[in-house]
This record gives sequence, structure tokens and C-alpha cells, in this order.
Amino acid sequence: MVYFNASILLIIRFALAIVLIISGALKLLDLKGFFFIVVRYNLVKGKLAKFLAYSLPFIEIIVGLLLILKMFLPIVSLAAFLLIITATAGVIYAYFKNNKLDNCGCYGTKIDVPINTKKIIQNIILILIALYLFLSTFYV
Repeated sequence: MVYFNASILLIIRFALAIVLIISGALKLLDLKGFFFIVVRYNLVKGKLAKFLAYSLPFIEIIVGLLLILKMFLPIVSLAAFLLIITATAGVIYAYFKNNKLDNCGCYGTKIDVPINTKKIIQNIILILIALYLFLSTFYV
């Protein structure tokens, strides 16, 4: 059985929220540049890539703010989990396909984060944190 401590959940919720808000805000500073990063992953093209690149930062910020406000927590924690798992899938794809991306785009163009094993491990930790938070909504 998994143990859910209220203090730990509070810290996790705020930490995840801060990561999402910062990630979204930094992407907003250069949406066009983030769009080019999305295209370089070569997973989505054209209008879908543009829609994804221009909407994702807003979604991340909204999910982060809702986590802080503890609103709609089951849905919002699931959304955070899905955002991170999707981003991680893209990073893993780029890592193994050797796409020569010098920046994963996790924080837009303002902070270069290389695609490497360290980044994948960081994302897996975020996935586990988001999953823990999501599961807690059923038991707390």
C-alpha cells in the first residue's frame, strides 16, 4: 500500500506546479523559436506542430496554476502526468533516433537543455512525482 503524507503532497504539488509554470512561461518568451524546436523533433508537422507549439505553454501554465490552487486536482494531476509523459516520450525518441537536437525545448529557447540520459532520468522522476500526486487524489 502506498502512503500519502499531506506535507509531502503539498511539496510535490507546488514543485510540479513551479516546473510547469516556469516551463510554460519560458516558452512564451519565444513561441516561434519553440515552434522550430517542435518541428525539429520530426514527430508532428505543419498546422499540428504550430498548434502544439503555440498552445502547450499556455496549457502548462494553466495546469501549474490549478495545481497551486488545488482546483480539479484529479483531472489536473492527470493532465500534468500526461504532459510530462508525452514530453518524455519525445525526448526518448530524439535520444534514440539521434536527431542531433542540441536543446530538448523543455524550457523553450531561453535555457538549453541537452537531450541525454540525465534529462531522461529527470523526466522519469517528474513522471513518478506526477503519478504519485494523481494516485493520491483517490486516497486522500
